Amino acid sequence: MFCTRCGRPLPEGAQFCTACGEAAGATGAGPPLPSSSEGSDSLLLSASPLMMVWDKLSTFTNYQFQDASGQVIGSTQGEFAFPIKYTVFDERQQVALTLDAKRVRGLRYDFLIHDPTGAVLATIHQESSVLSRKYSMTVGDRPDWTLTTDAMGYHYEIAGENGGIVVATGDRKPAIRTSTTEIRIAAAPPLDHRIILGAMILVCYLSTRK
Repeated sequence: MFCTRCGRPLPEGAQFCTACGEAAGATGAGPPLPSSSEGSDSLLLSASPLMMVWDKLSTFTNYQFQDASGQVIGSTQGEFAFPIKYTVFDERQQVALTLDAKRVRGLRYDFLIHDPTGAVLATIHQESSVLSRKYSMTVGDRPDWTLTTDAMGYHYEIAGENGGIVVATGDRKPAIRTSTTEIRIAAAPPLDHRIILGAMILVCYLSTRK
């Protein structure tokens, strides 16, 4: 059995989810989202382009996702953790993904994107330090993708490791109160939308802290 709110597996006989507190009576036979975004009816996991908006006057760097019409289709809930820890909810308030980090050595971290059950969808490897502008992305056991930013941290790109197809781009436009990143995802991308969104959250978060 799985929690219908956060997707975590529940032990037999549990009355509440230990992760989010949802009553176990609301559970179903499987997790709320499939392991792949294909076939999902979630707007967050199908819209392109979409906007990722950060209110710079808020006490914590959380992001809101909007479709082209301005409708809110998702949001993040961050935790005070170094260097990063986020849960992303879709428009139905169900967990779409989580993003966190593990220290590898020194100031180098690997960033992990998880599905609602906690399974790792992708690992993003920081090449040198917290100032790195290039990251390699491993999906499964293959490091076939790269995540890069320009020198100013305003343009982001996910592409094949060896100059392959560009899967997604992000363009950040800061204003006095807000910072808005327009995310464009290729049609029928070879990457799960959750991996793309997790990577965009990560690179935007790190770019605004350099």
